[in-house]
Amino acid sequence: APIYLSISPCNAVIIAGSHVDYHATAIDEYGNSWDVTDSSTFTTIVGGGSSTSGGEFNSPHGFLGTRSGTYIIRANYAGLFSTTTVTIKHSTTTTLSIIPQNTSIIAGQTTAYYTTAADEYDNTWDASGSSTFAANGGGAFLSNNFLGIIAGTFTISSRYDGLIATTTLNIKQDIPISIQISPLKSIVMSDKTIAYQIIATDKYANKWDVTAETMFGSDDPWGTITWGVYT
Repeated sequence: APIYLSISPCNAVIIAGSHVDYHATAIDEYGNSWDVTDSSTFTTIVGGGSSTSGGEFNSPHGFLGTRSGTYIIRANYAGLFSTTTVTIKHSTTTTLSIIPQNTSIIAGQTTAYYTTAADEYDNTWDASGSSTFAANGGGAFLSNNFLGIIAGTFTISSRYDGLIATTTLNIKQDIPISIQISPLKSIVMSDKTIAYQIIATDKYANKWDVTAETMFGSDDPWGTITWGVYT
């Protein structure tokens, strides 16, 4: 009668979508051993914080691994048990995503981007450290951190394993450090008007029209100025 059971292969490492063919060997007290694979029951044990068994036995002793992680495989024969582990690594990347999506920052601020890859079995992993990040303008990347300088909306992209994920970034102007009025000098007939425009500039040289947000005044007792229009 057997007193010991062993399972092989031990501690296999496979790619998601691959199979492992397990075998069980019984040993008696005299050291005699024989193959009991076809008479054994093979199962996966859920444990160690995992809520999945990592795959399934799609034949009596053939295991198909699909979910990345490390799992316990158990053989049962004549009341004896033997266990080993199988480590499943993710398969080839099929989809790529980037976060944050469609965000906004102020000129001078930095935002960090992260890439998540997924395979056909819905295994996901952080691919940020292996991704190449780029932007079509607005600032520059240092690793996965983008420093925004130029106001506007730009496309951020991440490239990994031959795939590209994109998002948009809106960079808003910083606080203005100067404003300029135009025209600077003008002559107007008594029945005519002049429309003034105010342009603000921040420390990154971003310029924008702030006419509508500006309070106008005049020391001319014969004219008035309303919403930037002098009459």
